[in-house]
Amino acid sequence: MDIPLINSGANMKADLLLRGEYINVYTSEIFTGKIAVKDSRILCNDEEMEAREVVDVNGIIVPGLKDAHINIESSKLTLKGLVDV
Repeated sequence: MDIPLINSGANMKADLLLRGEYINVYTSEIFTGKIAVKDSRILCNDEEMEAREVVDVNGIIVPGLKDAHINIESSKLTLKGLVDV
């Protein structure tokens, strides 16, 4: 499945190329392939592209996931204080 998210252009070089399993966040399908990133944005997937850095990922890549967890103990707030914030 090829879903270009930004027009990559013929000679564009990615900042980062992630290789491994990734999830299509719209269909929940899991694929094995590559995701190219440039300027912190997904450039394209499953295209042959040069990159400054290549990473073989162990695990599933979830494009767009932001980890919103916090560690309560490092906030120095009580649970009630955290709820009030």
